[in-house]
Amino acid sequence: MKKMKRWIGIIAVGTFACGAGYGSTVPWSDNFEGYVNGQSLNGVGGWTASTNTVVATNIVKHSGSLAGYVPDDASLTNTFTPAYGVFWIDMYTKPTLWSGESPPDVVSNATALFYFNTNGYAVVCDGSTSNDWVVLTTNMSGSSATPIDT
Repeated sequence: MKKMKRWIGIIAVGTFACGAGYGSTVPWSDNFEGYVNGQSLNGVGGWTASTNTVVATNIVKHSGSLAGYVPDDASLTNTFTPAYGVFWIDMYTKPTLWSGESPPDVVSNATALFYFNTNGYAVVCDGSTSNDWVVLTTNMSGSSATPIDT
């Protein structure tokens, strides 16, 4: 199964649905400019990474000098306190089109799950099982969505 690479640029969070008792407070944002190129994001800036290969990098970025890089089979999370029922996320990403024979595994504790299929359309998880993936071919206004072109 082909893996996805994710590049995270500027992230701004209004409120986030996560556990209480620890973590960052809202409002919160991170543009990765306070890190050193190649620095692991695990344990800094409120981030928790599944591996030390999740790093700040200057290779691909939206603006500024650095971005966050989340390699194959890795995750990057930030927990907020107190817990909120509504969240807003704004991020710049450079996705790799998913070409696996089946959708990625559904992670039960994720706030948002999405990928881009081989046609360039966003595919979002709308539930808690692997059968709940929905291809977004229209935008919020009902017009045809424009697929990404990598």
